[in-house]
Amino acid sequence: MREIISDPKEVGQAAAGMTEENFQFKAFLLQAERAQKDIEGFISYLSQRTIKTIDCTACGECCRQVRPLLDNFDIERLADGLNLESEEFKKQYLTKHIAKPHDYIFNALPCPLLDGNRCTHYEFRPQACDRFPQFKGPHFFDRLDNIFHYYTFCPIVFNVLEDLKLELGIKRPQR
Repeated sequence: MREIISDPKEVGQAAAGMTEENFQFKAFLLQAERAQKDIEGFISYLSQRTIKTIDCTACGECCRQVRPLLDNFDIERLADGLNLESEEFKKQYLTKHIAKPHDYIFNALPCPLLDGNRCTHYEFRPQACDRFPQFKGPHFFDRLDNIFHYYTFCPIVFNVLEDLKLELGIKRPQR
C-alpha cells in the first residue's frame, strides 16, 4: 500500500509536479465511459478507506480555498444556528453567485466560520461542505474539474486519486 500523505503542504508540493500527469489522467477517466461504473466503485472504496485515515479537522484547507454554493435551505440553517435573520446573515457573510443568481457564496476566504481548522457551526454547515470532497453521489464525472482542483490542496482527494491511478494501472507503485 502507498504511504498516505496527510499534510496539506506536502500535498501541494507533490501535486505541483503532476499537472501534466493529471491532465492526461482526467482525459483517460472521461474517455473510459464503459468502465465508469467500475471506476466509481473504486473511488467509493478508496475514499471510504482514505477518509478513515485522515482527520479533516487537522487540515481545514477546503475552508481556506473553496467557497461553497449556498441555497436558501443552507442560508436558513446557518442563520438559525447563528441566531440571525436570513437577510442579516446574507448581509454579513454572503455574496450572490455570479453564474447562479439564486444562490450565494461566502464573501471571504477563508470561510468566516472557520476557527483554526474547525467550523464554528459544523452542525449547521452547508450541504456542499457536508458533501466535500464530492466523491459521493451521482454524476461523479461531471465534477472532475472541481475534484482535480481539490487535488492540489486536499489530502483526501490527493490520496484517493493517486491510489486510483495505481488501481487502474496508470501509475506504477514506487519502491
